[in-house]
Amino acid sequence: MRKLHRSLSAKINIHGMLHYNRTLAVQQHDTDFTENTAWKMWRLAMTHRKMMDMAGSGIKTKVVNTIFKDSWGKRRDGLSFKKSFKEMWKDRQQSHESISK
Repeated sequence: MRKLHRSLSAKINIHGMLHYNRTLAVQQHDTDFTENTAWKMWRLAMTHRKMMDMAGSGIKTKVVNTIFKDSWGKRRDGLSFKKSFKEMWKDRQQSHESISK
């Protein structure tokens, strides 16, 4: 008698399914005002780096957690932005320079 192999895995295209569901939600206008506004603000900030860097980490943390408190905030802990990407990159570059000296 054969033993069932425990490492069987289903090949489910999660990314494709999520993308498809999101596309349907947008096409059917199944999104609320808050979500639409958040996406517009995110797109604006991502395409204008200076706007993204104007806000400090505390403001970013508060805004993101406030906007998403009713959607994914119910199931997850709040996010905490300690440094901007620009600050983390600068710190990393400095640490690499000090190692290479």
